[in-house]
Amino acid sequence: MSFGRKIEQRFGVSSLGPQERITYHGDLKPFLKVVSDSYDFGEYVSHEVKQNGYEDFNLVLKATSGTFFVKCFYEGRDEKDCRRYLGIIEEAVRGGVRTPKLCQNKLGDNLTQVTMDGATVFLCAMQYLDGGNIWESGKRPTSEEQAEAIRQAVKINSLDIDPGGDEDSWAIINITKKYNENKSRVALSEQPLIEKLIDELSREDEYVKAIPKTLVHGDIRSTNVMRSSGDPIYVIDFSVARRYPRIMEMAVLCCDILFDMESPGEFSEKYEWALSRYKKAGTMLTGDELRLLPLFVRLAHAANVVGGSSTDATSYISKKETEYWLKLGTIGLHYTVEEWKPNLH
Repeated sequence: MSFGRKIEQRFGVSSLGPQERITYHGDLKPFLKVVSDSYDFGEYVSHEVKQNGYEDFNLVLKATSGTFFVKCFYEGRDEKDCRRYLGIIEEAVRGGVRTPKLCQNKLGDNLTQVTMDGATVFLCAMQYLDGGNIWESGKRPTSEEQAEAIRQAVKINSLDIDPGGDEDSWAIINITKKYNENKSRVALSEQPLIEKLIDELSREDEYVKAIPKTLVHGDIRSTNVMRSSGDPIYVIDFSVARRYPRIMEMAVLCCDILFDMESPGEFSEKYEWALSRYKKAGTMLTGDELRLLPLFVRLAHAANVVGGSSTDATSYISKKETEYWLKLGTIGLHYTVEEWKPNLH
């Protein structure tokens, strides 16, 4: 899961706007003219800044040859980390995962370095999807879209790669540290519930270490599931993908894509449906995974509460998105801890 990273705050502002996440802070038009030329996209026409997200600076670039999605990597990412990210996307595309394809620049590379006004930015360009993400639409995913998200998760978990990279600090299994860092910001009403789950995770440590680990996207949420005209959904943004316990993928799906905070009581049935779809897509969970999955689902909701309350999230300008995760996590945490009684199979 992703709620950003602490970044030095510049210019005396209390939150970081999208472009402040990269080193170039000048006019975007000349910058994107260079980008368009680097990829042979033709002449620059216009652009749109994407306001959501927590780390990278994302734009939609319109040029004479078409429309493209441009991701300018957060300034704390070096070339090695950028290539790690792009390497996962390449493997995912080869493995049949529905994710936007990368564009190659004139040098035959999918990573581009642009230097302007003394600032250097690493970026990539990729296929543009015209449907927007599920969160932006405000429309709950349909059962068909939920089933497709599960199928894509299974495909991702089946990729035989270890991308390396630093730990995802917001991964479910790292919640203890993140909670301790941000406890003073978490509502008192949620603290006992979260601490109970953290204690349970600690007691299950031996089993958690032993269950199957695979490549896990780790952030298949409504902000990273895209619609496109005439196509099934796409999964985007592999920034936090690592090898982790396989059930983390389903747990993250269960805390947003498969959970409707307007009707939390429907989740019990949806959970059983999702497990059947997961099995149908080709993955048979072990007994220990099935036993631990409800704990991971509850921890995923807890992570949304902690993340939405954290200094990492609130140091960004996407206030609406942060408020969404906090509300979703709060409702989900109380429902799954206090009311949900899952079938442990």
